[in-house]
Amino acid sequence: MKPKGSFYIWPRLLLLISLITSLSCGQNILSEFAKDDTDAALFKAARIHINSSEWDDAISKFSSMSAAYLAKREVAVVYASAYAGRCGLDLLALAESMAGTLPSLLFKFLMAQYKNVTTANRDDCKTAETIIKAISADAALRTVDENLLMAFLSFAKIGATISAHADKADFDGNPDGGWNACTDDAANFPEASVREVGTGLALALISLGAVGGQSTIGSGQLTSLTDLCNDLSGINPALDFCSITEAATYDANQVKGIRSIVQANEWVGIGSCNNTLDNCLCP
Repeated sequence: MKPKGSFYIWPRLLLLISLITSLSCGQNILSEFAKDDTDAALFKAARIHINSSEWDDAISKFSSMSAAYLAKREVAVVYASAYAGRCGLDLLALAESMAGTLPSLLFKFLMAQYKNVTTANRDDCKTAETIIKAISADAALRTVDENLLMAFLSFAKIGATISAHADKADFDGNPDGGWNACTDDAANFPEASVREVGTGLALALISLGAVGGQSTIGSGQLTSLTDLCNDLSGINPALDFCSITEAATYDANQVKGIRSIVQANEWVGIGSCNNTLDNCLCP
């Protein structure tokens, strides 16, 4: 198996968590929103619900805000965090659990973090991604904090998606016996979900790459994902999907590439095919 990588917690991540959990409490931070009392009040109420993990209530508050208010950069980050929370993302817990060498390859590790979930959880992470993309679809134009949140969202989406399909029998964090990543049906791995795993990897890779030297958070996973994509392209360039962040854009070969990396017992896979990537390519 290839190196699993490490995930280090640095003050930048703690600052991001602090921003998400305390933005509504500082009058100086909210002063630019004070002209619209209704939106500001809804935002403060939403933050209180987020602090209590009351995701439905928080999302309901956001849905009552004006479109212009929701488009404010500071608000959008917190709005995305509400959907991320309902998806199952606990930012600090995930970062802490990835703070050393992972106990398994990345996708299997992520699958084990999101047991007994459904594609509804995945869809919430997808919505959170869409909100961050609305700030800017270009990772180079997003802040470090926005890109770190996007990377974590993407990891959570990957874990929830794979778990919802591959660990339905006993919710033990391992792929169910007989589960086949190459099979496009409800009992195995429907193509719509395959595509979401692909965008999750691509968005994480691009977002962490944009962070670059501004933070070491995710540097180990960035290296592993980059090496995986280089290997996949070396095996067959037609399978390489790693630069594509829109699910509808993948062609049939790229979908096969995503299925193959998921099942391989190499790089990031869950090991349902107990072999290297080049020996686990879907037909």
